[in-house]
Amino acid sequence: MKKERSRLSDEKGFVLVIALIVLLVATVVGIFAIQNTSIDTKISGNERIATLLFNAADAGGNAGVSWFKVNTSEGGTKLTTTNPATAPVGAYFGTDLSLGTGTSYNFKIDPLMKSAHPPVGWDPSLYRRYYYLVSAKGNASGAAGTKEIRMMISRVFQK
Repeated sequence: MKKERSRLSDEKGFVLVIALIVLLVATVVGIFAIQNTSIDTKISGNERIATLLFNAADAGGNAGVSWFKVNTSEGGTKLTTTNPATAPVGAYFGTDLSLGTGTSYNFKIDPLMKSAHPPVGWDPSLYRRYYYLVSAKGNASGAAGTKEIRMMISRVFQK
């Protein structure tokens, strides 16, 4: 009987060692889970900011194209003014026009040194298709950086 008791007395600390190992493994798994969640949160926040910036830049591009359509006409005089107060040519137009969502945009229109024959039906001796580059920047309050997009547009003007 003494032999059985001595064997049982030697095994009393074994459960404690197993419990400590299981607790250590659970702690390490928990730390990695928290770290992974923190990284995922940062990634989703950056994606949200990038989407806001892109949407603001896209709105600026659309505003630039709309400005161009309203202030020029097919067959009219080519847009060449360099006064940014009246036209967004060569310099960004507007001081961060607000979208009301904490984002803003501005845009500019630059003439490209590129032209082509007008579409069929237009007299090539009187008219020419001219190309312009619309650049728009999107900004978000509190966000670092901006997003810029560019669009090429064209219109037929008198030579």
